[in-house]
Amino acid sequence: MTDFYLLEDEIATDYIKHVLQLAEQQGLNIDTLLEQAGMNINPLEPEHQHLTKMPARYYEKLCRCVQHKLSEFSFRDTRFTDSFEILCHTLESASTLREAIKRIVKYINLMHIHDQPMRSYERDGYFCFSYVNVQTNWSNLKALALEAHILFFWHRFFNWLIDDYITLQHVGMTATQGEDNSKPLFNCAIEYDHHDNHIAFDRSYLDKTISRTGRDYQDLLNRSEYNFFLITDSHIMPVAKQVQMMLDRQYPNQFPSLDLIAEQLHMSVSSLRRRLKRENTSYQGIKDRLYKQRAIALLQRDDMTISDIAEQLGFNDSSCFQRAFKRWTGETPGNYRLRLKN
Repeated sequence: MTDFYLLEDEIATDYIKHVLQLAEQQGLNIDTLLEQAGMNINPLEPEHQHLTKMPARYYEKLCRCVQHKLSEFSFRDTRFTDSFEILCHTLESASTLREAIKRIVKYINLMHIHDQPMRSYERDGYFCFSYVNVQTNWSNLKALALEAHILFFWHRFFNWLIDDYITLQHVGMTATQGEDNSKPLFNCAIEYDHHDNHIAFDRSYLDKTISRTGRDYQDLLNRSEYNFFLITDSHIMPVAKQVQMMLDRQYPNQFPSLDLIAEQLHMSVSSLRRRLKRENTSYQGIKDRLYKQRAIALLQRDDMTISDIAEQLGFNDSSCFQRAFKRWTGETPGNYRLRLKN
């Protein structure tokens, strides 16, 4: 089992920037916050924009400083943390994520934590975990910040329960988009001005087995609640899967350089190569698998010639594509297409 608390010493600077931006927008003195957190540089300043990672301890210290400065604008609700231990005990006998979520919804609504009725439902074939914010006196900026962090917490908690990464289809927020910097928290589309706050994911995750024991829950309770915010996608999802998802979502045709992918994952090219090697793959191997999948899908279309497919996939000419396809499958694209028709 993966221990999500054996975190790396560094996290993406975007997470630290997010807290600083929220604090700045709330009128806090950034220099004072940085000093209290023991930070001698401000990652928001132009000369430090090149930093992609920073010590993870800064994030936790900044969160605590912001919470102390703005008691009503906190990353932590005392009633929630005081009741969280009881909630964990109720989850110890849950066997699947579906059962755990049912217990969470029932418990939260019974205790009226956050004064936000919680529920779950299905929408467009996806499962949604939702709550309605009844705090009508919040500013839009405050609503954006708190809604994002509450949803982020529950997503990370569900990941921890099943010891797996749950890929989100989309996130919904009741707040208006405005000056939102919560996108680094989610690897999916965000819908604003929604009737509720929710995370949506594939229903298949609901049947995942809960992999935590009573000892795991106790260990969780003994640790800082901010550990959940330090768990980035790179701590949960294999790097190869991250790269594949990025190529699938952002690059439907030609693929970018390894340098650009490394930059988007907040790591150096050499680190990315090493991590992919540890997962028994490479960037070229990932690209080849996606090229193969896309080529096979296009070969099933009667309206596209072999040359059309080669051009769409970014090959210089048809012969280069045919050689590559034979390397992937052991046969030419023409023969593969004929076999599909037969």
